[in-house]
Amino acid sequence: MPRKDKASKGILGVRKRAGTQVFAFGRHAEPLPSDESDDPDFIPEEDETSTNAASTSRNVKTKRNKEEEHASKKRKLEKRKKADPKKKDKKETESKSNPPVQLLKGWSELIPVELLMIIFQHAMKQIIGSKIPFLCRMSRVCRHWRRVASEPRLWRTVNLSTSFVKISASPAILQQLAPERLKYVRQLFLGGWSKLTDKGIEAIGQHCNELQTIGLSECESLTPQGITSLVTKCCHLTSIDVKSTNIDINCLKHIVKQLGSQLEKLWLANCSRVTGTHILPLIQENCPNLIDLDVSGTNIRKIHIEKLQAGCPKLRRLMLANLLLNSIPKTNEKSANGFPDLEVVDLSCDYYGLDRRNDQLLYRILWASKHLQMLILEGPNLITAEGFRNLPDFPLKILIYNNASYSKVAAIVEKWHHCLERLDLSSNRGVDDECMKLLSNFGMQKLKSLNLSNTIITSDGVRNVINGCPSLNHLNITSCRGLPRGVRNHHGELGIRSLPWRIAEEENSD
Repeated sequence: MPRKDKASKGILGVRKRAGTQVFAFGRHAEPLPSDESDDPDFIPEEDETSTNAASTSRNVKTKRNKEEEHASKKRKLEKRKKADPKKKDKKETESKSNPPVQLLKGWSELIPVELLMIIFQHAMKQIIGSKIPFLCRMSRVCRHWRRVASEPRLWRTVNLSTSFVKISASPAILQQLAPERLKYVRQLFLGGWSKLTDKGIEAIGQHCNELQTIGLSECESLTPQGITSLVTKCCHLTSIDVKSTNIDINCLKHIVKQLGSQLEKLWLANCSRVTGTHILPLIQENCPNLIDLDVSGTNIRKIHIEKLQAGCPKLRRLMLANLLLNSIPKTNEKSANGFPDLEVVDLSCDYYGLDRRNDQLLYRILWASKHLQMLILEGPNLITAEGFRNLPDFPLKILIYNNASYSKVAAIVEKWHHCLERLDLSSNRGVDDECMKLLSNFGMQKLKSLNLSNTIITSDGVRNVINGCPSLNHLNITSCRGLPRGVRNHHGELGIRSLPWRIAEEENSD
């Protein structure tokens, strides 16, 4: 069968007609007309040159005619304006009344500044820890959001501690942030910046004139001279955290004398270079408005409780943990007020041997404290059940006590069963099922958290706890050898409800 010519048919098999085609391509197509005026060897004929010249002359004439018409219209408009100046050009009025339509903005730029500020502030309140990563992310959305995220109102509190923000802590970062972003900061936390030097602190003192709180805990590279210069330049400071730094007694003397009565919070924990005999005398002589004092782990060996009460009567938080107290002398003059506003006291100690924590010390500190909410007594002590009963009736919410027995637990439950919300009796070999019966008999209606790890309670003790503490939502029974292995764990609210059945299943399986 003879082969048909494919070029003669179209896409759907319909035969092509040369008359209806505008252009034809392929080997059977006719050559297209072309203008060879760009070819240097091409010589136009006389007819072609005459037609080209005629066309160019016509184009020139039409161009001149258009220019003349435009000029005549312009002259007529000028004459009208001179004759009647009130009349304006119709096009001008239309252009003014109807300005050119701008391009539509994105939704992120249409939010008003004040509304966006409220949104940012509400979001920052929900964030636990540092808010700075949130502001940095918001500033990358658009220019409008960047301007709002840079507002000084959002940079009043800046937490750049390494425990909250993954940042390469260096003085160069502070030198870059201080002139603009930290210019109006009031609370600045730089905890854990072990490489922070005096240059970074100098930038803060130079630019942060409104600074009120500074946190420099564990800034090991800082010198006492750098901290001294910062206190000198930032005259509005009311709170200083220099825990685990190289501060010395001269620097402490400059701090308490420079700030004096405006100082409200002073944290000196684990500052081993400060001479212990001068710490409390300097504080109680120069800081009458102090409300928060932390001298845990320092070289203090002697405490005059009554002198401290007379010098700092407004204390609300007193941290005296891990102090090797050799003597606690008692003065004849008793302070008139004691610590009436005290809310938190820490008398923990990890050292055995020279222990002065007894009923007398506890009463001398707390005899006038009617608002105490948290008491920490970890480690060895000589406090008895009578010592707890002799304390004033303050609304204690949190008690951490690691040297308990049945009589002491009975005194604690009897005195504070109506207000305790958190009770930590961990690492007490004297806490057993009989102690748990006390919780069930008195009824701990407000207790939410109970730590019984490393005690000798059994399944009966756990049942008594669940029956006597209806609001319990956290129970720690790790390392309790008297319980089945499968339930020795942390339990939340749902786990506590199902704990009796789980204990029964474990016991039956054994």
